[in-house]
Amino acid sequence: IFAIAISLVVKGFAELFSKDVLQIRSDGKSTRDTMSNNLMNMGIVSALVLTVVIAMMQADPPAEEPRSLICGAYMAFCVASLVPCLLSVILASQLLLYLEPLDDTAGHIFIGFNLDYFGEPLFATLVGVTMFMPALALWTFGIYGFQIGYIMCIGQWYVTR
Repeated sequence: IFAIAISLVVKGFAELFSKDVLQIRSDGKSTRDTMSNNLMNMGIVSALVLTVVIAMMQADPPAEEPRSLICGAYMAFCVASLVPCLLSVILASQLLLYLEPLDDTAGHIFIGFNLDYFGEPLFATLVGVTMFMPALALWTFGIYGFQIGYIMCIGQWYVTR
């Protein structure tokens, strides 16, 4: 249910991000090239986060008892990170597949018709990384204890502020 809720949030804010990217684009820059580069970057970042999340899900749990609360929360955050990252990789690849053979005019028309889809990889990547960080903190709490876990949380706060 948590992963489905995350997917709905991604769908809800996707068009906002694609409109924002188009609004801040400089005059004279190709819309097609801008979106193509954006999709490529978001697909690569999501794929990298996805590989780490899959490895985290297959590695040892953060506690000895796999049915403990910390293990359940850890796995929930891993799944909540996996779903948007996978969505981002698939959607970015699919949009690039359709966008690359088009010229600038046709690309602009294609982007206009599918504007809500072009923001999805960016927002999904942000959500995936946001869900990845608590999973990493929970793993640190479970393996190394509260002192190192708190240091991890302070470090994450400092990096994301």
